[in-house]
Amino acid sequence: MAKMMDRLQAVTTHFAPQLRRLAAADHIVKTAGVAGYAQAVLVPELAVRFVKEDMNVDDDQTARQILRDSISIGEKLNAQLNDVVPVPELDEDKEKATA
Repeated sequence: MAKMMDRLQAVTTHFAPQLRRLAAADHIVKTAGVAGYAQAVLVPELAVRFVKEDMNVDDDQTARQILRDSISIGEKLNAQLNDVVPVPELDEDKEKATA
């Protein structure tokens, strides 16, 4: 897990300026923010790459299946309540709702 967090930190730090620029034009990045985007997009992709490396598989589909197959054991080993990540409403959405 530490290895994944170190790599995520490195990727986030490296791409933060580009993600901030992208946030100005991309609705998903703007809504989720850099950290939210990293959590929703970069973390799962990094997990796939780690599974491919650790399990010696060549394709993403097999790695994703391994991740799906390991959900129940992961939930047992890391028992936590499901996190809920709130997504704040954009000001323009509020204006449309009140108009």
